[in-house]
Amino acid sequence: MESNVDDNGDLVPSELGTKEYWSTVYVNEKNNFKNYGDPGEIWFGEESEERILRSGFTNLTGIDYCSEAVELSKSVAFSHDIHNIKFKVLDLVGNLDISDFDIAFDKGTYDAISLNPDNAVEKRQKYIENVSNLLNDDGLFIITTCNWTDQEILLHCQDVFQCFEIIPTPTFHFGGKTGNVVSTLVLQKNK
Repeated sequence: MESNVDDNGDLVPSELGTKEYWSTVYVNEKNNFKNYGDPGEIWFGEESEERILRSGFTNLTGIDYCSEAVELSKSVAFSHDIHNIKFKVLDLVGNLDISDFDIAFDKGTYDAISLNPDNAVEKRQKYIENVSNLLNDDGLFIITTCNWTDQEILLHCQDVFQCFEIIPTPTFHFGGKTGNVVSTLVLQKNK
């Protein structure tokens, strides 16, 4: 059986870690939404989204490095008469020109960065630093991942974040072991 982790404990690179892959996916999802009203995949399921997004925040900004994803998000928001979200095309492993957020929410971005075939470890670290820089001093970073355990995320982020809370996620039992399909953590900036 082939492992998805290399000898260093890092994920084996995949096309899922490339912008080209996601641009193609979102072009198809944009077309499906335009032609059939299908908004596309809700990564990690709707129950994950509902478990995390129970809040009254109104000043929202959606960010993605694929313009196609941003265009799809705008279309879906407009179709649901949601007008209080700003959308930006922004690469969170590049240089940032925005800050001053109370909360950053990641549902799969860290996973994709971790699969990048070109210096994934460096890009993961840059992403973590950039998310920290996006946030106010008491800012929270909520991250949902299907590739990393709670402890691995805490280890990756320990230089800039500390654990605020681990959000319970559904478990499964197989072969006498118990595990999670996803991990969700709330991290707070180190002081």
